[in-house]
Amino acid sequence: MMQRFELIGENAANDCETYREAGVTGVHYLRNMWPVPSDDGWEALRDIHEQTAPIKIAGNVGHLSATANTFGLWAIADEILPALKKRLGAGNFELHIYGRLEPRLFLRDWLVDPDIKRRGFVEDIDGELLSCPVYLLANNRFSFKVGHTRILHAFALGACIVAYRDTALAMPELIDGENILLADSGEEIAELIEQAATDHTLRRRIDRAGYETLMTKFRPDLCTAAMARHMRVLLADRGPRRDTA
Repeated sequence: MMQRFELIGENAANDCETYREAGVTGVHYLRNMWPVPSDDGWEALRDIHEQTAPIKIAGNVGHLSATANTFGLWAIADEILPALKKRLGAGNFELHIYGRLEPRLFLRDWLVDPDIKRRGFVEDIDGELLSCPVYLLANNRFSFKVGHTRILHAFALGACIVAYRDTALAMPELIDGENILLADSGEEIAELIEQAATDHTLRRRIDRAGYETLMTKFRPDLCTAAMARHMRVLLADRGPRRDTA
């Protein structure tokens, strides 16, 4: 079906490679986009509102039974939560889960824990995320590896993101130690969360680089201009339009 199209914009770079290997020639990587923030005052707000004792972690944002979030919650319950308890100790962190509805049935008992705070839908999600010194993205742990606009949302708020390394397969703009902190296991996730939460200088360096990445690579004007360039090339290859009327 994909081979029927002459031009395909795919917002996960790893999927582009999959299509090309299958003989789909019209596909190109097209970055996701996020609105330009109305102001850049996130740093001052974070200095006021970030909660580090206990460490407040944004663990999920969005529909709790959606596919990507299901995999993320699975990774949290199966390996990240136990690693955090071992490294930080129960009661020394709060893993906040934001989102409507219920997680998949097989996860519900796993997510009942004193260190997990089920918040449901939160009207002022920006305010909540500004109070979290760490933004955890666990969604790309398993075989479903996709790009996420929530990364761009986090960048817009100057969030320090800790994620699994394969997250960068879909979004190659993510560079470990520069604009994000990437790990290969639940134990490494827990270690990075502790480092980010306790090292203000490290956190702010990652925060600022993430915000800069958003502003230089994922603005709507840049992404739509890239889309238009691909369209112009395709149309130019066809030659002048002929009126068949």
